[in-house]
Amino acid sequence: MEEIKADLKAVKNAVFGNNEDPKRQPGILRELSTLEASVKITNSTLAEMRGDQKKLLWLALAGVVGAVLRLVIMH
Repeated sequence: MEEIKADLKAVKNAVFGNNEDPKRQPGILRELSTLEASVKITNSTLAEMRGDQKKLLWLALAGVVGAVLRLVIMH
């Protein structure tokens, strides 16, 4: 019976964390919420980067179109 209680406590600590030492054993649920927050931050950063990438692409395209127009007008 004591072995079952010890196993149950170990599983509880693994899933929910150890209340006596939460820094060493935060538990799967707490780590999952931390990872979800990190993923949200990463996704927002990637979305910003995609927006900046689109702006740079339009700027490069406008430069190429401007250069072609200049060549056509000069000749």
